Amino acid sequence: MQMGGNPLTTRLDWRPTILTLPSPTTFSSLANYTTQVQQLVHDTASIDFSQSDLTGFINNSRNRVALDFHNVRYFFGNGCLPAGTEQLPIAGGIYGLTIANGGANYVTPVIAISNPATTGGINATAVAVVTGGVITQVNMTNWGAGYAVNPTVNVTDVGGGSGAVLLPMAGLGIFDINSISVLWGLQRYTMGWLPFTMFQAFCRANPTLRRQPSVWTTFTEQNLIFVYPIPDQAYLADFDLLGLTAPLVNTTDLDSQILPPMSDCVQYYAAYLALLKMQNFEQADYYQKKYNQRAGEIIRTKQDRRIPNIYRNAWRRINRW
Repeated sequence: MQMGGNPLTTRLDWRPTILTLPSPTTFSSLANYTTQVQQLVHDTASIDFSQSDLTGFINNSRNRVALDFHNVRYFFGNGCLPAGTEQLPIAGGIYGLTIANGGANYVTPVIAISNPATTGGINATAVAVVTGGVITQVNMTNWGAGYAVNPTVNVTDVGGGSGAVLLPMAGLGIFDINSISVLWGLQRYTMGWLPFTMFQAFCRANPTLRRQPSVWTTFTEQNLIFVYPIPDQAYLADFDLLGLTAPLVNTTDLDSQILPPMSDCVQYYAAYLALLKMQNFEQADYYQKKYNQRAGEIIRTKQDRRIPNIYRNAWRRINRW
């Protein structure tokens, strides 16, 4: 009796199945986040939550991650510390204007920055420095206050100049500052930082000193930066800032601000917010705990391998060679 095919032939004829794995991606899309949250709350058919609902939960969750991890940073290069100004707003001010195009044939350009839309807001003002008919520098004279959206910036000139394009460095969603570096002559130096109590005791004790600023502090409860000494002129400065995320709007939008592994947390907090809306407090509490657990894991395992100078410990020995 024949017992089927030749086992050796069967083995030789076998061909492995080649699996095609999805390509890894750095940026999550709003669609990716939406699918993750729908699966967590068992709503893949979009019965309980519309795309608009989920978009709101996801953007709120991204801001929660930004607040917890301080991983959304903005760099405003060649901003400006105005002359004679000690106090400036952390959020809602215009840190400076970026020169996208200096234009041509300017004589006496006038910069007009649109008013903030918020009640009680203060209009930002600036003046231009012209070299050979081209706007080469913009000095802020007032950062303004209360800007919730990017203002428009118009440049006019009675001398016939045209073509200048200035872009506002608006403090939208900024909640803290890492560092401030001031351009002084041909050097750029980083200002020192003090806690406000020490700043109040030692720096503000002399309110008449005017020269290049060297120390700064924040009074976050009042949304204020203080600098000392008070600038005797406008100083170009770089600002390393912490802020919230720009919202994702379309499902194809990619999240270039909340990167892996922090982006893994977005789904859990968004699911927490969705279940809170449903008043399903027990399951909402479960996903809040999942968020806290994952955030703790990321903090414990985040990259800490970088070494400023791998030869530092042997430097003195090397110098003797």
